Amino acid sequence: MMQRSGINPSLNSDILMLLSYLNNGRTSDALNLFNDVRQRRCVGRKLYSSFVVGLCKAEKVDYALNFMREMRNNNVLLSIECYEHLIQSLCRKKSYGLAVSLVNELEKTRGYITSFIGNIFLLHSLKTNKLHENLVRFRELQDQTSTISLLGDLTGIFSGRIGANQDIENLEKVIAECFLADVYTYNILLMKLSESEVDRAFELYDSICEKGYEPNRWTYDIIIHSLLKRGRRVEARRWLEEMFEKGFDLTEGTKLLI
Repeated sequence: MMQRSGINPSLNSDILMLLSYLNNGRTSDALNLFNDVRQRRCVGRKLYSSFVVGLCKAEKVDYALNFMREMRNNNVLLSIECYEHLIQSLCRKKSYGLAVSLVNELEKTRGYITSFIGNIFLLHSLKTNKLHENLVRFRELQDQTSTISLLGDLTGIFSGRIGANQDIENLEKVIAECFLADVYTYNILLMKLSESEVDRAFELYDSICEKGYEPNRWTYDIIIHSLLKRGRRVEARRWLEEMFEKGFDLTEGTKLLI
């Protein structure tokens, strides 16, 4: 309609149309529109990045990787958001080797990795040792960065492949050398501690508050879930009351334990 009225869509209009197609599962229409757009304008970083992120959110990571390669071929620098969503999508698909290589690339080009990416690696290492194995393999075969080496140690501890006394202060120091910790990071630490030492999880909760972080729904849910699994229902109820006072509700998995 805009074109029939002699109005050329702006860059933002093109991006909104692309994302609308992807959000509604119309991937073919999005790809066709992207090809049409590149005939009308020079495709720069903003358009590429928006499309790659949109494809990742639509769980079309193979297409996203193709456009990432196209960006490289056209000397377009990947945005941090592109790296974050590509790495998240690859980890979901258990394509850990590709995820590790992208983290290495990001650290080499930008000099750091984000909390978002670091947290993804810690979370997945709680679920599987495959990520740690890929980090170790990459570390042995490639010119890896120091961050990759440290992430290898961290994921080894979180996946149980590397034995370590779970000294929270030491873990915090290693994490700080890799990326900036946030409340999500501390929630993952709580999950790790709660597997075996729920009483120490209380100490970590106090430390989180002292550091100025605001406990959220998952902070409370992790502790309550761990207490319920151990039959400590009276303590769980006290935490649950505090949780409700903060306006949070339990996750479905924890509700099943009540």
